[in-house]
Amino acid sequence: MKVLTHLVAAEVVWFATTAIFEVDYPVAAIGVAAGAALLPDIDYPASWVGFLFKAFSDRIASRAGHRGFFHSFLGLLAFGLLLYPLYLSQYQILWWAAMAGYWSHILVDMMSLGGVKLFWPSPVRAIFPGRDDYRVRSGSSSERVYFFVVLALALLLYPLSQRGVSSLLSGVKASDPQWVQVARVVDGDTIVIDLWGSETKVRLIGVDTPETVAPNRPIGCYGPEASAFTKRVLGGQVVRLSGSTFGQPRDIYGRLLAYVALDLDGDGQLDDFNLELLKRGLGRTMSFAHDRRREYLRAERAAKAAGVGLWGKCR
Repeated sequence: MKVLTHLVAAEVVWFATTAIFEVDYPVAAIGVAAGAALLPDIDYPASWVGFLFKAFSDRIASRAGHRGFFHSFLGLLAFGLLLYPLYLSQYQILWWAAMAGYWSHILVDMMSLGGVKLFWPSPVRAIFPGRDDYRVRSGSSSERVYFFVVLALALLLYPLSQRGVSSLLSGVKASDPQWVQVARVVDGDTIVIDLWGSETKVRLIGVDTPETVAPNRPIGCYGPEASAFTKRVLGGQVVRLSGSTFGQPRDIYGRLLAYVALDLDGDGQLDDFNLELLKRGLGRTMSFAHDRRREYLRAERAAKAAGVGLWGKCR
């Protein structure tokens, strides 16, 4: 397969993976996936990467041939182990991007006439699909068709990878938003509302502020600041509550789970208060699936990079 085919296929695999598993990623991950997608062809001297490392590529090609070790599960494993320090670092997401890109190359080559020695050193070749006329011939019109199909998939999947599959289902089962009055604030991420004449505890979806009121637990670093901010902004206010399309409407403690919205800056537009806590570094986001998870992850990452709030004060 040609270089452009492998590059675009790598992004399809990466975008699909991050959309399905709700993974947030930096722009650099797109480049890492693309770069890793070219590496298996180091055993082919005529390839782009083979030309860059010609001496090594010639040696590999003469001893093992093309689409052998570097196109196998063992090659994928060796590549993962080589980059294992990256997996252990704060840039673990780039390790996953590299693995997705490398695997995409193997997957694409399985769809060609020659297939790959997926179970190397076994000489058996993995080929998909079974019939020759359904597979792609490198450099032919069939590859050009395949390229444009994969390119279309990449363009369709990119927006979904930015938001996650949860966004596709947003609104399917969420309850209608409700306007309620905040009776009191418990701590940074928990409030009490007046709902139909009775008090109901509400836990803010997707954000976890440091503890300040939990029994038998010390006050968390930056917890008082988070609690003070929520009390100042939400205390006595009329706010809009809305639920997530995922999970149960209440947590294990019986608290209603909700996004809280109000006009924070007086411009007449409703702002996501849960998100505002993350932007100010007053809490951390949570890993469970909800409609705005990807947006919250990006806000947390930006606050952490800037050393805002607890990210600059707490260790």
